[in-house]
Amino acid sequence: MSSYRNPILPGFNPDPTILFHDGSYFIITSSFEYFPGLPVYESTDLVSWRLIGHVLTRPSQLHLRACEPSGGIFAPTLRYNQNDGLFYVTVCALHRMRAAVQGDSQPSPRGFYVTTKDLRGGQWSDPVYYDQLGIDQDLCFGSDGKTYLSVARSYPSDSARFNLGVFTTEIDLITGRSLRPAEFVRQSSTEVPIAEGPHLIEKDDYWYLFVAEGGTEMMHQEWVYRSQSGPYGPWEVGPAKDASGQGINPLVFNDTHREIRQTGHMDITRGGDGRWWAVFLGVRPQWETYGDCVESQLGRETFLAPLEWNEEGWPVVNSGQPISIKGLSSAQLPLAPPDYAKRFQFSPETDIFLDGWYQMRTPQCKFYSLTDRPGSIAIHGNGYTLENDESPAILLTKQLSFKAVFELDLDFAPENAGEEAGVAIWYSKWNSGRIGVVGVKSTNGQMGRELRIQLPDVKEVAPKIIKTPLLSTKDPIHLRIVAEPTRYHFEVAESGSTLKRVATMFSKGLTKTVPIPWLFVGTHFAIYCQGQGDQRCFAPAFFSNIEMRGSHD
Repeated sequence: MSSYRNPILPGFNPDPTILFHDGSYFIITSSFEYFPGLPVYESTDLVSWRLIGHVLTRPSQLHLRACEPSGGIFAPTLRYNQNDGLFYVTVCALHRMRAAVQGDSQPSPRGFYVTTKDLRGGQWSDPVYYDQLGIDQDLCFGSDGKTYLSVARSYPSDSARFNLGVFTTEIDLITGRSLRPAEFVRQSSTEVPIAEGPHLIEKDDYWYLFVAEGGTEMMHQEWVYRSQSGPYGPWEVGPAKDASGQGINPLVFNDTHREIRQTGHMDITRGGDGRWWAVFLGVRPQWETYGDCVESQLGRETFLAPLEWNEEGWPVVNSGQPISIKGLSSAQLPLAPPDYAKRFQFSPETDIFLDGWYQMRTPQCKFYSLTDRPGSIAIHGNGYTLENDESPAILLTKQLSFKAVFELDLDFAPENAGEEAGVAIWYSKWNSGRIGVVGVKSTNGQMGRELRIQLPDVKEVAPKIIKTPLLSTKDPIHLRIVAEPTRYHFEVAESGSTLKRVATMFSKGLTKTVPIPWLFVGTHFAIYCQGQGDQRCFAPAFFSNIEMRGSHD
């Protein structure tokens, strides 16, 4: 059998958690500021995955207001509780990435869990909140009948460096309250004092603690510890790997690997055939023709590797070898087709979120319609613009490959100057490229339209703006974004004309340093409509014939 291909969930799919149940594998990944929150994927073969729903779908579960870029929901844990027959997802929502004012403290998030009886389309409950603060919550249902909560948070240290360590406590599952003070159970074994993403797993005579260490950038890696005493330790450290890869820790660490880096934040599961598997995030750097390494704009993706237990009872991931695009043939997994194509269909019955569309933060009211014009999706721009930390009228779908095409027809006749609709390649409000139709008034007061292209500058915070008049004041136009590994091309065709390339941008403009020096998201293709001056757009934007296609080769 040929080797499978990594990543198994390409595009923006970080912090995976996995569970095998009822003949299928289920993965949930982080969603950050996007809504609905926490996509749920299902597969029977570990390589072909289908989006089957989302965990957080209503404001009573997730109410993101003024959430900063890369805030929101991240690092979930999915578990099944045999005692009550419920599936649990535990997670937290971080609304602010920085202190509100200089000298102020940044509040720690308060985690929670939600439950469902059915992973395949079941309704998830409202949250039950914990009284332990921190990030990267993990739930473990012990064989002793107790429920253990682990979190990552800062700990006292003589060093001024930012740190994170793992804390564990027992909780009352009904109320979420802790039953004892949390114990500081683990700090990083690396030179970077960050230990996060804990997963506590009980197997045979041991408790195993899986921890992401070294921070989520270049030093990111996964370590494992074990204890025969219980979930609070003391912990035995898995033997260190030598230069040949013999040993246990780190379980995965790709260092400066050419294909995949930043591997870590691992979760594991046992399949129906008894084999074990590990999923974890990773990043695929891209390379310019002159040899420079370029940060991946797709962000952190989900990777897979086989896991085996050695004679000493330690887990070994990927036979101790670095993670690569080409998975181990010994895993005996099929190879998914490299090419994909999707044409989005819109009818009154369409569930656009099962089709992979997302909104920015929790919308306060519905801004799209599937009935205004059959076969199209209409977006009614609200008073927020794409630069606002709120819920502007934008729908986004994940870019799934470095080589891709996203194109559509746009019918938009703005009624007022400044009203705008178009398509975008979206990373954050600071790092995005878009091409839109904008309403303009001529000197004689007549309404017209212009094509406005906004491109992120590689060095400057302010974007580059290109304006081009449109011949027609009302005819539909065709818009296309052509993605390559390190650049994007914007193309347009007015009614009856051929496509014309009007701009090119480099992916480095998307991943550049911004006021928040760390962004944990990835690129989306997007459609949007917005008003101006805190007013709604008085003309709807109709999008049709939307296609996305690409190749994973």
